[in-house]
Amino acid sequence: MEDCKSMYDNSPAAALVKRGNLCLEDSDWEKAKEFFNNALNLDPENPTAYIGSLLAGLRLSSEQQLSSCKKLYGDNPDYKKALRFANEEYASVLRSYCNENAYLTAGDLLNSNDFNKIVEAKAVYESLSEYSDCSEKLAQCKEKIDELVLRRVQKKAKIKKISLAVFALLVVAAVSTVSIRAASCKKEATKLYNMMLGKTFSAESKDDQGFATDYINNALKNKPYYEYKLECTLTFNSDGTVTEDKRSSCSLCAAPKAYYSEYEKYEYDIPSHYEYSSFRIRVSFFGKQYIKIGSEEYQCGAYAIEHYSLGFYQFGNIYRDLKSSR
Repeated sequence: MEDCKSMYDNSPAAALVKRGNLCLEDSDWEKAKEFFNNALNLDPENPTAYIGSLLAGLRLSSEQQLSSCKKLYGDNPDYKKALRFANEEYASVLRSYCNENAYLTAGDLLNSNDFNKIVEAKAVYESLSEYSDCSEKLAQCKEKIDELVLRRVQKKAKIKKISLAVFALLVVAAVSTVSIRAASCKKEATKLYNMMLGKTFSAESKDDQGFATDYINNALKNKPYYEYKLECTLTFNSDGTVTEDKRSSCSLCAAPKAYYSEYEKYEYDIPSHYEYSSFRIRVSFFGKQYIKIGSEEYQCGAYAIEHYSLGFYQFGNIYRDLKSSR
């Protein structure tokens, strides 16, 4: 490799480059950078000086470490200028270092479970084209991206799943006085049941992952922002059956420009429909109210019940902390 750089030994900057390399060996990065900058002032087309400057910036002691530093530097200005002014043989050596480094770095990104890192790994493998087994690695990236997207959809669906049965019961509870006397419990339950027949309750939940706040504060992060939305409608039919319709959707609010089309592929809109053959209302001796839809029963009280996880809901001026009874 020294042979392909020997032609630069006669450069007026050769002595400064050699001094800079000695500083690299001593890990004196700032002093090395100074020598390489001075060398470039004398010979602005010296590729070894540009590589020295690159090494100082990456805190590496030798060119050979460029292949294993696991820091992507293909777009670094010093590296680009070194390729521009290097002879064909030296440029080939530098490209091999850069390709090996990119391949190793992409491997680390692929081994993570971070969606953005895997998307970055995919972009690196695409840029390496026919290098090594990049086509196989690219297929692994796509498979892992699909797996993480599916996992994210399932997680969001679980977190955002809303039980409108609980919300409906809170509405009924807000306008009804529950008697604690055992004799009136059945009468009160019947009254609540009849009040709900023929009524439809609707609600929706949205989460934009902080996009609106970051946008207003001019603090957008280098990541995709998705809006997750769950719309639910619960109908208590006059024949005692219950119909539940849900629509889970995910749309892209914003994303880094370079990968926008890739992120856009993971939008979805999933409707679901459920039919329940019956529901019933129960009021306990101590005045606690319960609604049962299908095989699931939920309680409404000072600390109301929820199906999975709902957080806080407001009805009028009443706030109730919703918690699962199961």
